[in-house]
Amino acid sequence: MASGENKWRVFTDSHFNWNMQPEHTSKDIDSLLGQIKIHLEDQQEMMTIPALLFKAFLYVSEHMGKNKKDPEAALETLDTAWQKIKDCASENERLGFAIVHHTLKGKIYQIMGDFQEENFLQKVRNLHERKTKDCQAYIDATRGFALSRLGPRRLGESIKYFQKAVVVCEEEIDWLFCLSRMIGRNKDYKQGPGDSTNNLTKKQ
Repeated sequence: MASGENKWRVFTDSHFNWNMQPEHTSKDIDSLLGQIKIHLEDQQEMMTIPALLFKAFLYVSEHMGKNKKDPEAALETLDTAWQKIKDCASENERLGFAIVHHTLKGKIYQIMGDFQEENFLQKVRNLHERKTKDCQAYIDATRGFALSRLGPRRLGESIKYFQKAVVVCEEEIDWLFCLSRMIGRNKDYKQGPGDSTNNLTKKQ
């Protein structure tokens, strides 16, 4: 039987595989979680599922520090995300978010040494058999959102993934808004010092 890590090697559609370790960001865990809290409180339904998925990852990431990871909080956050995923309007939207959700959940069960890891590994295999370019766009937007949270050095990558997403799903207004904001912030960052990646707040 393959080792725990090898079993998941081909399934890379989650934050664990997107270079989001502490060395790849200028933000500490309090700042990262604080940003997500503000976003979820202020933005209503804008990018809520990507925000919840990123929050779940943070609870079990190296950002938490040694012996401070909180798998229970991560699973609770994923349960909240799942309720919203089930209510998504389109099959591609549900499938794209489900792939990220189930991959995260399986990896968290692996960290916990929980037997349910195998169950989610099989679920992810089944989802990948149905994967399309349209559902990939939701995965790319989820990645773009998470990258936008990691500080100015990651804005270029955030822009790249939002651009990939909007090429496929031009009707996703939230993605277009996020892309526009990230392009503006990246321009500001290149023109001078400062981190302008705090809130994705829509202009009134």
